Amino acid sequence: MALLDRLFSTKGTIDRVSYAVIGFVAFGIKFNLDRWLIAPRFGHDWSIFDYWAPIGADSRLTALGFHDYAFLLTLAAASLPFLWVGVATTIKRLRAMRMPEWIVVLFFIPVVNVVLFALLCALPEVRDQPASDTGHPVRDWVGRLIPTDRFGAVILSIVTAGVLGFGAVQLGTRVLEEYGWGVFVGVPFLQGTFAALFVGYHRRTTLGDCILAAVASVLISALLMFALAAEGAICILMALPLALILGLLGAALGYQLQRTGPAGGRAAVSMLLIIILAPLVIAASAADAQNPPLMSVTTSVDIDAPSETVWKNVVSFSPLAAPGEIYFKAGIAYPQSATIVGHGVGAIRYCRFSTGAFVEPITAWDAPRVLAFDVIQSPPPMRELSPYENLTTPHLQGFLEAARGEFKIVPLGRNRSRLVGTTWYTDRLWPQAYWEVWSDPIIHAIHSRVLEHIKALSERTSPGSGSPPH
Repeated sequence: MALLDRLFSTKGTIDRVSYAVIGFVAFGIKFNLDRWLIAPRFGHDWSIFDYWAPIGADSRLTALGFHDYAFLLTLAAASLPFLWVGVATTIKRLRAMRMPEWIVVLFFIPVVNVVLFALLCALPEVRDQPASDTGHPVRDWVGRLIPTDRFGAVILSIVTAGVLGFGAVQLGTRVLEEYGWGVFVGVPFLQGTFAALFVGYHRRTTLGDCILAAVASVLISALLMFALAAEGAICILMALPLALILGLLGAALGYQLQRTGPAGGRAAVSMLLIIILAPLVIAASAADAQNPPLMSVTTSVDIDAPSETVWKNVVSFSPLAAPGEIYFKAGIAYPQSATIVGHGVGAIRYCRFSTGAFVEPITAWDAPRVLAFDVIQSPPPMRELSPYENLTTPHLQGFLEAARGEFKIVPLGRNRSRLVGTTWYTDRLWPQAYWEVWSDPIIHAIHSRVLEHIKALSERTSPGSGSPPH
């Protein structure tokens, strides 16, 4: 019973030797269970690195079969008792070290949890600490830097958290060239938590002050990115809704943390841990980067012209008029014309955009029905909207990329056709579900611009249109 309490109970404390022994033994048992019993039954080999991608880095949950789902569910069910042992012992270890127990959430973050385990094994527990946190050296040092009045604390928390958030994002995007969950999820959440702890350091403050500090700090980070030529306005505006929501959630956590103890009691340690944790989260995100899935967008338009007429304008088309849409004027790349060199499969189509040309070798030529092509060269998806001329950022190359495209012409009767355009693309910005909300409508808008132009050309030159060809 004493052993079960030591393994499964969250009460009390645990020394670092016991914590290390339990951790290594539990992992050894779990790894061998997965390696020798579970994985072979489902036809899989197993290594330590498979815990980050059990079914392969290129796999999508929406594309899995019953066999893969059964494998994942079996792994998850077998991990539950080990997961609880890890959580329970980590809480007790944090308590022994007089550290905030909320840090146990790091146990669920890949790579970061390994660093956390190593630190909790290496650092000694705190003994005979007085109940009051007065005289705590870390608290006193931090407390001298934070104004005691509400206005000063709010203003300095906004500036400090804003600068730290800006620095963390630059580490991810400029140094690691990573636009993953660490940058778009981890940083704004930790930034909001930091701002709330900062503003309530000397006294418990209101949820409104915590939210004000968090939201304003995210906006300060965004302003710094624009002013210091780190990002363009369009990219910042796209990322801002997600960052603000996560900053609010972080503020709510910071508000709850300050209510669990005396003002400033654990805030100093928590704030310092957040400063350390932010780059670790970004590094973990970079290490966990996976190949993005192939996604598709399809748009169609009905045309009062026969398939043969539409086909001619699909293969190549004359220059389009300048766009009127504000997002194209602001810098989103838009199509301008298309030409082709050669005939049939193997010909090269050049679709010129405002930022450069797509190079598209033809892979299917079924006139007048199907024209399909690969994309072997893509221009930048946009020009950054910025007061700095020719601003370039890492995400302009190799993140949002077209892989292939297709035009289908479906006859609808005498002198009528439906033109269907599809683009398959990949996007290395994460979380992908969020960025898909932006990328799909933009690709639809690009499709519509091309399809409507082809429609206009085809209807003007159609034999049954009543208009002379141009």
